[in-house]
Amino acid sequence: MAEGPERIQHELFLHLALGQALTPIKGFSAPEVEGAFARARELCERLGDPPELSFVLLGLRGVYFIRGEYRLASELDQKLLLHAQRARDPGLLSVAHWLRGITCFEIGEMLLAREHLEKSISLYDRERDRPRAFLLGVDPGSGSLGYLGMTLWILGYPDQALKRGKEGVALAEGLAHPHCGNEFFLSSIHQFRGEAVEAQRAVDNVIAVSAEHGFTLWLALATFQRQSAMIEQGQGDENISPLREALAAYRATEAQVGRPHQLWQLAGAYIKTGRLDDALDALNEALTVAEQNGDHNWEAEIHRLRGELLLKKEGSSGPEAQRCFERAIEIAQKQSAKSLELRATTSLAPLLTREGLRDEARTMLAAIYNWFTEGFDTADLKDAMSLLDDLAPTRMG
Repeated sequence: MAEGPERIQHELFLHLALGQALTPIKGFSAPEVEGAFARARELCERLGDPPELSFVLLGLRGVYFIRGEYRLASELDQKLLLHAQRARDPGLLSVAHWLRGITCFEIGEMLLAREHLEKSISLYDRERDRPRAFLLGVDPGSGSLGYLGMTLWILGYPDQALKRGKEGVALAEGLAHPHCGNEFFLSSIHQFRGEAVEAQRAVDNVIAVSAEHGFTLWLALATFQRQSAMIEQGQGDENISPLREALAAYRATEAQVGRPHQLWQLAGAYIKTGRLDDALDALNEALTVAEQNGDHNWEAEIHRLRGELLLKKEGSSGPEAQRCFERAIEIAQKQSAKSLELRATTSLAPLLTREGLRDEARTMLAAIYNWFTEGFDTADLKDAMSLLDDLAPTRMG
């Protein structure tokens, strides 16, 4: 075709379609995906402000988000929000708030994440937004519910988290395209709650769908999650190698998002199998990646587990472990991450008790435990309650 607007429009359609087709096959952050959407953005600039710009911004933003380049992802989040507001498009606004919410989740801004995700859900209309969801390959309504579930668990609402996670799966089931994210998110929520069997069950279908459709990134993530859940159930040594292989497959897609959490899970698996030096290496790498990428949502847990590991290692000092627990509590409090604050305080309390600070330990643990209004049948809250019973004052007579 001759140079001109019509040729540019056709080329834009082709690059946009190519980027959307390559994303599930090559992975969100693959160079081929970035190349397709980057060229599409150049063409949009030549056309002015075409309707397709929103899909181009979505595609590029996905590349940077999955790579863990949150500054660039945040910039595109803001551009997309402005574009949606100018267009007065509630469906696009739902998408923009969802994406802003998940960026906030990864960088540890949990209250903002909740605000944006709830706004996305309030704007969502399934029938109106179905065509856009088909083009995106992800439904903003169900996607917001899944991330909101994980956010709510971190904020200290384990039962609301599970409810939202299940709602996300139910909403996604009627979509015309294969989906993986919501069952993966539900599996994560079960894992957070200490429900390893349910976590494994939820992620099995993700593996089947990903393998059938060639979803490279989801297959690696789901396989890693499944092996982690099996190790939590006591099937340790035989699952370490598959766990490492799944993590390598995930990294081969150029993805970085969630890597500190995965390294934290790997460290936990190493601890369960007695490989303490490997666990410490994984945690140190997790802290390095979190600092480099700004991926702070699991930073408190990394410090906490590092403290637990130092106590297990022969010759390690209590004061260093205590500093880890106190740092974890400090980070969790800044993020309003009540579930992570509870875990860190539950780790610190026995150490304080051994130092003769039993009353201080009980007061500190009781304060965070009593904040909770739900989830009392979950592992963390049961562990904390058991420890509080052990720390109760001894009655005389």
